[in-house]
This record gives sequence, structure tokens and C-alpha cells, in this order.
Amino acid sequence: MITSAGLNKLARETDSFISHGTYTVDGQKKETDIYKVKIDGSKLRIFLYLNESEGVGDLTNFELIDDEGSVFANKPDQIEKGDLKGLLIAFDFDIQEV
Repeated sequence: MITSAGLNKLARETDSFISHGTYTVDGQKKETDIYKVKIDGSKLRIFLYLNESEGVGDLTNFELIDDEGSVFANKPDQIEKGDLKGLLIAFDFDIQEV
């Protein structure tokens, strides 16, 4: 059985190879930096943040991209974003042994 320390290490290792995020706005793919990462035991949360001027329009297909350029995770959500507020997108992972 994997210990809680082992699960925490797996969460940290997963975070270490995520390079950046992407999203599609009005049909065009855009790239964004990772905003924040939170690790709590075996739980990993990776956040993308689009400020007021980024990604104004119809947003879809949020992705986390690994250090080899492959899609690690995606959210096919569709969000209409204006230019008055930012947008925080969270990817949640719970690393566990099965």
C-alpha cells in the first residue's frame, strides 16, 4: 500500500512536469502560464488565471500541457467571459492507490 508520504510525492511529481495551460477563445488556441499549484497530501490543484483583458469572448477547451507538449488534462467547459473580471480555472486531482 502506498503511504500518505508516497501519495504526496506522486502529487508533487505530477506538478513538476506540467508546463503551461491552453484554452480556446472564439476558435483560436491561446497559451497561458500556470497561475498557482496547491498540494495537500494526495490532492493536487492546478490553477490557470486569465486576467480582465485575456480571453475575452467565448472560452472553451481548457488544457494542461506537459513538458513534452502533450495534453495532460482537459476541461471542455464553455464560458462566456467579458473584460470586467478575471477567470480562475481549477484542475483537481486526487492521487490514490486502487
